[in-house]
Amino acid sequence: MALMPAPKTKPAAGLPGQFQNMEEWNAFTAFVTGTSTKAIGFGHPVSIAGQAGDGTATVKALATTEVFAGITRENICTGNQADQTLYADGDVIGVATKGVIFVMAGGTVSAGGKVFFDPSDNTYVGSAGTGILPLPNCEFDQNGTDGNVVPIRLNVIPGGTAVTAGT
Repeated sequence: MALMPAPKTKPAAGLPGQFQNMEEWNAFTAFVTGTSTKAIGFGHPVSIAGQAGDGTATVKALATTEVFAGITRENICTGNQADQTLYADGDVIGVATKGVIFVMAGGTVSAGGKVFFDPSDNTYVGSAGTGILPLPNCEFDQNGTDGNVVPIRLNVIPGGTAVTAGT
């Protein structure tokens, strides 16, 4: 018999970059680049900075006029010794392209709402604004509040168009 301390207790939310559940998901592996321009952490959106057929794909932090490629997976072993929640150039990472993944909310968000990313504080918000990046084919999977982890449902479609930050 398995011991369950409180079987009716809701499980704790995960951490940014972790999948919420075992629904169908997909990810690809890439090398990190461009962290001197913009740091990349767990649960951050990225764009493809270069891709070759020999397994040397690179990703960097998503910026305006770039194509959204996915959201970084959590990795407990990064090349950044000072902060194990940030990646260093050359780190090998997983980038989720489909599934339900945890991210950090930057305000009150609603289940089913469109997802936007605020690169100024690396949070996900529910509306457009100056400098805010829209994330196509993503929606909040649950309600959430500022500073708390919230799951989003993503399904990156290959051949997407570049995103443009709000003005």
